[in-house]
Amino acid sequence: LSVSDVHYKDGKHSLEWTFEPNGRLELRKDLKFEKKDPTGKDLYLSAFIVWIYNEQPQDAAIEFEFLKDGRKCASFPFGINFKGWRAAWVCYERDMQGTPEEGMNELRIVAPDAKGRLFIDHLITATMPALPITGWYSTNTPC
Repeated sequence: LSVSDVHYKDGKHSLEWTFEPNGRLELRKDLKFEKKDPTGKDLYLSAFIVWIYNEQPQDAAIEFEFLKDGRKCASFPFGINFKGWRAAWVCYERDMQGTPEEGMNELRIVAPDAKGRLFIDHLITATMPALPITGWYSTNTPC
Protein backbone atom coordinates (compact mmCIF):
# COMPACT_ATOMS: atom_id res chain seq x y z
CA LEU A 1 0.00 0.00 0.00
CA SER A 2 1.40 3.38 -0.95
CA VAL A 3 0.40 6.95 -1.72
CA SER A 4 0.44 7.58 -5.47
CA ASP A 5 0.15 10.52 -7.81
CA VAL A 6 -0.29 8.28 -10.90
CA HIS A 7 -4.13 8.29 -10.77
CA TYR A 8 -6.24 10.40 -8.44
CA LYS A 9 -9.78 11.74 -8.31
CA ASP A 10 -9.86 14.10 -5.33
CA GLY A 11 -6.75 16.18 -4.62
CA LYS A 12 -3.43 15.06 -6.11
CA HIS A 13 -2.96 11.58 -4.61
CA SER A 14 -4.69 8.26 -4.11
CA LEU A 15 -3.91 5.01 -2.31
CA GLU A 16 -2.23 2.48 -4.58
CA TRP A 17 -3.02 -1.09 -3.52
CA THR A 18 -0.99 -3.84 -5.17
CA PHE A 19 -2.63 -7.04 -3.99
CA GLU A 20 -1.91 -10.75 -3.98
CA PRO A 21 -4.65 -13.38 -4.47
CA ASN A 22 -7.17 -13.11 -1.60
CA GLY A 23 -5.16 -10.26 -0.06
CA ARG A 24 -6.76 -7.92 2.45
CA LEU A 25 -6.63 -4.21 3.08
CA GLU A 26 -7.91 -3.28 6.55
CA LEU A 27 -8.85 0.08 8.04
CA ARG A 28 -9.69 0.11 11.74
CA LYS A 29 -11.66 3.19 12.80
CA ASP A 30 -15.19 4.19 13.73
CA LEU A 31 -17.04 3.98 10.41
CA LYS A 32 -19.68 6.51 11.63
CA PHE A 33 -22.62 4.44 10.36
CA GLU A 34 -26.00 5.68 11.63
CA LYS A 35 -29.18 3.64 11.44
CA LYS A 36 -32.19 4.90 9.57
CA ASP A 37 -34.60 6.82 11.80
CA PRO A 38 -37.10 4.17 13.02
CA THR A 39 -39.86 6.78 13.38
CA GLY A 40 -39.83 7.43 9.63
CA LYS A 41 -39.50 11.19 10.13
CA ASP A 42 -35.99 11.22 8.64
CA LEU A 43 -35.95 9.38 5.30
CA TYR A 44 -32.17 9.43 4.77
CA LEU A 45 -29.86 6.42 4.65
CA SER A 46 -26.20 6.29 5.62
CA ALA A 47 -23.98 5.52 2.59
CA PHE A 48 -20.44 4.33 1.85
CA ILE A 49 -18.63 6.10 -1.01
CA VAL A 50 -15.40 5.23 -2.81
CA TRP A 51 -13.74 5.79 -6.19
CA ILE A 52 -11.61 3.00 -7.71
CA TYR A 53 -9.20 3.28 -10.65
CA ASN A 54 -8.28 0.07 -12.44
CA GLU A 55 -5.59 -0.19 -15.14
CA GLN A 56 -6.09 -3.90 -15.95
CA PRO A 57 -9.68 -5.20 -16.14
CA GLN A 58 -10.24 -8.59 -14.49
CA ASP A 59 -13.35 -10.73 -14.63
CA ALA A 60 -13.47 -10.70 -10.83
CA ALA A 61 -14.63 -8.63 -7.87
CA ILE A 62 -13.22 -7.18 -4.70
CA GLU A 63 -15.38 -7.43 -1.59
CA PHE A 64 -15.98 -4.50 0.76
CA GLU A 65 -16.69 -5.81 4.28
CA PHE A 66 -17.83 -3.77 7.26
CA LEU A 67 -17.09 -5.22 10.69
CA LYS A 68 -17.83 -4.56 14.34
CA ASP A 69 -15.20 -5.88 16.77
CA GLY A 70 -13.95 -8.39 14.17
CA ARG A 71 -17.43 -9.69 13.18
CA LYS A 72 -18.68 -9.03 9.63
CA CYS A 73 -21.96 -7.13 9.65
CA ALA A 74 -22.41 -6.03 6.05
CA SER A 75 -20.67 -6.32 2.69
CA PHE A 76 -20.95 -5.79 -1.04
CA PRO A 77 -18.99 -6.97 -4.10
CA PHE A 78 -17.43 -4.50 -6.52
CA GLY A 79 -16.65 -5.82 -9.98
CA ILE A 80 -13.22 -4.87 -11.38
CA ASN A 81 -13.78 -5.77 -15.03
CA PHE A 82 -13.25 -2.17 -16.18
CA LYS A 83 -10.48 0.26 -17.05
CA GLY A 84 -10.47 3.77 -15.58
CA TRP A 85 -12.49 5.23 -12.72
CA ARG A 86 -15.66 3.77 -11.21
CA ALA A 87 -17.55 4.93 -8.15
CA ALA A 88 -19.48 3.04 -5.52
CA TRP A 89 -22.18 4.92 -3.63
CA VAL A 90 -23.79 2.19 -1.56
CA CYS A 91 -26.42 2.60 1.16
CA TYR A 92 -25.68 0.35 4.12
CA GLU A 93 -29.26 -0.62 4.94
CA ARG A 94 -30.59 -0.95 1.40
CA ASP A 95 -27.80 -2.02 -0.94
CA MET A 96 -25.51 -4.24 1.13
CA GLN A 97 -25.70 -7.87 2.13
CA GLY A 98 -26.04 -8.51 5.87
CA THR A 99 -27.15 -6.15 8.63
CA PRO A 100 -25.08 -3.05 9.37
CA GLU A 101 -24.72 -2.03 13.01
CA GLU A 102 -23.91 1.23 14.72
CA GLY A 103 -20.42 1.03 16.15
CA MET A 104 -18.89 -0.77 13.16
CA ASN A 105 -15.18 -0.16 13.50
CA GLU A 106 -13.42 -1.85 10.61
CA LEU A 107 -13.47 -1.72 6.82
CA ARG A 108 -11.90 -4.70 5.08
CA ILE A 109 -11.33 -4.89 1.32
CA VAL A 110 -10.74 -8.46 0.12
CA ALA A 111 -8.96 -9.09 -3.18
CA PRO A 112 -10.11 -11.71 -5.70
CA ASP A 113 -8.19 -14.94 -6.29
CA ALA A 114 -5.70 -13.10 -8.53
CA LYS A 115 -2.95 -10.48 -8.36
CA GLY A 116 -3.74 -6.92 -9.25
CA ARG A 117 -3.39 -3.22 -8.57
CA LEU A 118 -6.08 -0.66 -7.80
CA PHE A 119 -6.06 3.01 -6.89
CA ILE A 120 -8.49 4.06 -4.16
CA ASP A 121 -9.63 7.64 -3.67
CA HIS A 122 -12.32 9.77 -2.07
CA LEU A 123 -13.24 7.04 0.42
CA ILE A 124 -16.00 8.14 2.80
CA THR A 125 -17.10 5.49 5.30
CA ALA A 126 -20.50 7.00 6.06
CA THR A 127 -22.44 9.93 4.75
CA MET A 128 -26.05 10.92 4.58
CA PRO A 129 -27.24 11.36 0.96
CA ALA A 130 -28.59 14.75 -0.03
CA LEU A 131 -31.88 13.21 -1.22
CA PRO A 132 -34.47 11.00 0.46
CA ILE A 133 -34.04 7.24 -0.02
CA THR A 134 -36.69 7.22 -2.73
CA GLY A 135 -34.37 9.24 -4.99
CA TRP A 136 -31.22 7.06 -4.85
CA TYR A 137 -29.99 3.91 -6.48
CA SER A 138 -26.80 1.91 -6.10
CA THR A 139 -23.84 2.58 -8.38
CA ASN A 140 -21.70 -0.27 -7.12
CA THR A 141 -21.48 -1.89 -10.54
CA PRO A 142 -20.03 -0.37 -13.70
CA CYS A 143 -22.47 1.31 -16.06
